[in-house]
Amino acid sequence: MNRLNVATSPYLLQHQNNPVHWQPWDQEALDQAVREDKLLIISIGYSACHWCHVMEHESFENDSVASVMNENFISIKVDREERPDIDQVYMSAVQLISGRGGWPLNCVALPDGRPIWGGTYLPKEQWVSVLDQISTLYHTDPKKVLEYADQLEKGMKDSEALVDAAPPTSFRDKQQIESMLLKWKRRMDRKEGGPDKAPKFPLPNNYSFLLHYGHAIGDPSILKQVELTLEKMALGGIYDAVGGGFSRYSVDADWKVPHFEKMLYDNAQLISLYSQAYKQEANPLYKRVVRESIDWLEREMRSKEGLYYSALDADSEGEEGKFYVWRPEFLRDHLSVESKAFYESVYDQSDKSKWEGNHILLRDRNDVDQAKMMQLTQEEFEAQLSQFQLETLALRGKRMRPGLDDKCLLSWNALAIVALCDAYEAVKDKAYLQRAEALWNAIEKNFKEDEAYAHSFAKGKRNGEAMLDDMALYSQASFRLFQVSSEGQFLLKAKALTESILGIFNDPESKLFWYSTDTSLVIRTKEVDDNVIPSSNSIMARNLYALGVVLGEPAWIEHANAMLNQVYSRMESYGEGYSNWASLWMEIDLPHYELVIIGSDAEEKYQMLTSEFLPSCTLLYNTDASSNLAPFKDRWVDGKTLFYLCEEGSCQLPDENLNRVLEILRKAYD
Repeated sequence: MNRLNVATSPYLLQHQNNPVHWQPWDQEALDQAVREDKLLIISIGYSACHWCHVMEHESFENDSVASVMNENFISIKVDREERPDIDQVYMSAVQLISGRGGWPLNCVALPDGRPIWGGTYLPKEQWVSVLDQISTLYHTDPKKVLEYADQLEKGMKDSEALVDAAPPTSFRDKQQIESMLLKWKRRMDRKEGGPDKAPKFPLPNNYSFLLHYGHAIGDPSILKQVELTLEKMALGGIYDAVGGGFSRYSVDADWKVPHFEKMLYDNAQLISLYSQAYKQEANPLYKRVVRESIDWLEREMRSKEGLYYSALDADSEGEEGKFYVWRPEFLRDHLSVESKAFYESVYDQSDKSKWEGNHILLRDRNDVDQAKMMQLTQEEFEAQLSQFQLETLALRGKRMRPGLDDKCLLSWNALAIVALCDAYEAVKDKAYLQRAEALWNAIEKNFKEDEAYAHSFAKGKRNGEAMLDDMALYSQASFRLFQVSSEGQFLLKAKALTESILGIFNDPESKLFWYSTDTSLVIRTKEVDDNVIPSSNSIMARNLYALGVVLGEPAWIEHANAMLNQVYSRMESYGEGYSNWASLWMEIDLPHYELVIIGSDAEEKYQMLTSEFLPSCTLLYNTDASSNLAPFKDRWVDGKTLFYLCEEGSCQLPDENLNRVLEILRKAYD
């Protein structure tokens, strides 16, 4: 047993019995490398990573490979979810070296941590060959290795540099945004949705922006592309037709064969996306995806503390996807007569759904079209679907389950709060609001100690200091909870977290924020590009703008503008990588309203307004006459429910007419 036996990370514990003398990232391991003048192997992955498992079985469980690693290197294992700051540093190196990244991420570094080689998965023979060559070069020509380390370090630091740009061109002029969208549209798959390439990742923030943009500008082609993508994902193999929830990505261009791991961060954001889309167009498929995905979270991902776990593995019984796929003859033999008929009518029975001797549940029609074809009402179709799901879920329950990554991350749980709030607004289920509030309380109880927050919680222990994404997403979640509940504690928490971030992470020279407080790493990173999760800096910029408007903090609004200026020049060429920044751009430059509803009927009016898709509006409500919170102060009038509509610090006279206010919001972009 190596030094990983004391870890709480499931990924590290998976490697505790490897013959490799793995060590966690700590001072003891780094000091040993310096003392013995040995190169570091820094191997980074996560528990649900299929190719991480493959490399472990091929190389790290092999005695001869372990002998090479143990004799010549100090080997360190890192859970990329537990230490995303370390992952960012060495991912930057690998991308500079090879032009691509991914996991498992393997770097060889000098004893001081500076990388000299990096790559992803390698077969056993190639891995040993690389290690032999690097070790030999380090001992025979150390000067050459040091020179390369210097060059790579400079390249990593240069890649972090940003240039302050001129203020963005106005959205009203459309030229810049249209140029960005023109390039983006060329990369869209008009037949299957998503990007025109494989593998396909959901990237929910991209479609959240496109939904807002298409609605704001009145671009039906964009709205059609979003609709196509959401339907194709929900009907494809990437969505779990039995248990709900999405896999991390599709390996093909048709959303057919998923990489079967399920991540909390994907599903939280997709619940939000489908909730927003349902408000824009009341497609029953969207509503069902929201409900089923939340049911999956509650059934399979909820911890005893009331938090959500990080991920489910792709593999079970040593096979990828075995838990999720079916043999048609098995289903026909074990389903009831009614569910068997439903299965044969709804799900593909041809070679199209075949995968490695099994079938993936695929559909060609959305709920409305399928019900019409079967001559069923929508209610009848959904009842038959629910019965089919109950039976197949019971059958699947007898199988060996995939591995569970049972650590809970602050950032991903914050995304889940936002998802539950968005779902509550969309489908009006009070249980979702109650769950969001309970999750917020669980975070306060399990992640906070002496007013400081941990990054992760596992096996009853807090681990690591909160990083920028943890704090920024938790601030965003707290503000979202304030919007849907009107409870003042959530607004005060969002404000306090933002003030803390400004004090801990801010870089006054760039106005951007450092990702972590650890200054001992090779470089200190600022996460800027939006990816499967929006970048922590774009989240923070949107927080500053939203809270600056609501709390009357012009310095925060100015700070958000300054941050946007830093990345503006990058956005035109690759909008997909800056979609959350583009959402901020729209909020700042297009008409954006703050609507505060105050009075005894305020919650009822709020519920009516949130049934519509109104992305141009920050909506708040208050039913407490005694509230002194900034958005509500001195606005209460006994016996009346009033609408206070403001834009860019200028407010209209309070209005009692909901329809008149709604008409203004509907015409916001005309």
